[in-house]
Amino acid sequence: MYTGEGGINQNRWQKEVKNVEPEAMARGTRDQIWMSTCCGANGCLYWTIMHDYEAQEFAKIQPAFDALGINFKNLKRARATVAIQLPSKAPDSRDRAMAMRLLDLGVDFDTVTKTEIKLYPTQIDLNKSVAEDITLPATVAKPGTGWQIATLLAENQKQALLYMRNIAGGVKDFGGSVRPCYLRDIKPVNATFTLSKKWKEVTVFDLDTQKTQIVTPDEASHVELGVSSHDYLIGLTEL
Repeated sequence: MYTGEGGINQNRWQKEVKNVEPEAMARGTRDQIWMSTCCGANGCLYWTIMHDYEAQEFAKIQPAFDALGINFKNLKRARATVAIQLPSKAPDSRDRAMAMRLLDLGVDFDTVTKTEIKLYPTQIDLNKSVAEDITLPATVAKPGTGWQIATLLAENQKQALLYMRNIAGGVKDFGGSVRPCYLRDIKPVNATFTLSKKWKEVTVFDLDTQKTQIVTPDEASHVELGVSSHDYLIGLTEL
């Protein structure tokens, strides 16, 4: 399911709590939609939309699916090979830090119980591993500096969807001291990614302009989209 009960400002109704600005609120909505999609989720619980910016993010879903040329009806998510063991206490900042590190690397992962983690080839125990020490290969593509990639890879390895989000501005509190609300901040930076293997077609959908382009990776499977503060969806189909 989507992160929490979807919506950034919907649960900030108390008088002493300020609302998050619309642009940042929409960024949170976008992350809820596409991070969840890349986890294989297909539904949400979302409170009443409070701003047109939220509605606009939901309105982009079908055009994006149409543009990317991926058959989502027949796509079954490949289970990640990497898993983080759920921490014994919640919330745990180590869990968040590890998730962010894996997104920096373009690594698909699950967060599971102590029992379930035995099913995964690569197991991350937060009591034994530190986020900054993790160096794993990207599942499908490694993002450039200032970017993160969430991955939805088909079980048959013939299709993939990547959500490449700008995080060059770091993570900041947009909610204020009374009730913080931590969201990523954006900044123009060179948008690049490097694929782990060759694909037949690589389609990029700009979530800000809703423009689509088919790109051709270089000999090193590297793609450059130019300096940008936008977020992108990348559709991949097999050779």
